[in-house]
Amino acid sequence: MTKLSSKKIKIGFINTNRDPYPLPPASINGGMWITGKLVEAFAPKENFEVYFFTTEDSKVPETVHKITLGLESLYKQYGTKVFLPEYKTRHVFYQQLLLAEAIKHTDLDLLHIHNYFPHAANFLEYFKIPIVYTLHNPIVDYHKIFFTHRSLPRSYFITLTEYQDIKAKKAKIPVVAKIVNGVDTQIFNFSPEGGDSIFFPSRVASEKGILEAITIADNTRQILSLSSINIDNPTNLEQQVLSITKSKPSIKILHNKNQADMVNSYRKSKLSLFPIQWDEPFGLVMIESMAIGTPVLALARGSVPEIIKDGETGFIVNPSDDDIRGNWIIKKTGVEGLCEAVNRIYSMSPDEYKQMRLNCRKLVEKYFTVEKMVDSYEEVYQQILQLSAIKS
Repeated sequence: MTKLSSKKIKIGFINTNRDPYPLPPASINGGMWITGKLVEAFAPKENFEVYFFTTEDSKVPETVHKITLGLESLYKQYGTKVFLPEYKTRHVFYQQLLLAEAIKHTDLDLLHIHNYFPHAANFLEYFKIPIVYTLHNPIVDYHKIFFTHRSLPRSYFITLTEYQDIKAKKAKIPVVAKIVNGVDTQIFNFSPEGGDSIFFPSRVASEKGILEAITIADNTRQILSLSSINIDNPTNLEQQVLSITKSKPSIKILHNKNQADMVNSYRKSKLSLFPIQWDEPFGLVMIESMAIGTPVLALARGSVPEIIKDGETGFIVNPSDDDIRGNWIIKKTGVEGLCEAVNRIYSMSPDEYKQMRLNCRKLVEKYFTVEKMVDSYEEVYQQILQLSAIKS
């Protein structure tokens, strides 16, 4: 890798400030997990000085400057209401002001925003520092408006997948690189055997396909394990799922409380099911599962065809007869196709199945490790600093 300048680079990282780092029990926030891993990776590097704009209760390495913006008070005061239109404008504007004020006192060389609301950086253009964006949600109209209707000469967008890259370029967003997410292969360590049940590792959300997963488990007569459900304060969808589980003993709620619990769930599963109903920008759970060796069955939406190797690390199925996105091994589509994929996994010989688990691990080691992700970001940071220096 190209050597960076001998000058110590002041780099800042920020996510949504909704959650602390490390994430609390049963909280799923892939973007925050990736942000935290980058903070941890760059903290010991001699040529970097790291600033993490995060919550008061976040735990960071000793060498990292933790800067709190006070945004968690908004979440505590308004809860999920903060995302409603009448609160969101207030929240975003407050975030803009606090972030701009904090940046003023840091003298950063570069800021990396892992954020669902890139417009939170509206005021940062006045500081004349390069701003790197990684979005962990789909690209939508307001991203296009933000990037194409503002004078942001030092803004650089990094995509997660080829799918997101195409979407960004169509929206005329200034893409500087594509860097896939990485998983810690020491934490998500390989298990050659696997277990007996189907695992649904995603959060409880309609776009993640939890009701489809239940239907697939019913139709294939297999046990389905759900990652976690908030029993104390369930959403309407969670209440619906809880009601279903009362009449279906084959549906198990695992109540995973931390990363170790998730690792154990992957290890005890025959396969992970990913029947997504949206165009997933990446899907961290896919590489977590494959790192442990557990194959993934998924609908061919968003990033899925770039992450799963059809027939080698799981199976890919087209969403419907009217939505064909590739010539996959399984010709049936939607729930029916995923049912066939489940049956294929369960009908494999022990040797065939062990080989698929090994294929999963090798794929992650080749493309999707934290180390590869960090090296790629470090290289791109250098390129961006050089580009920014030319523009100054």
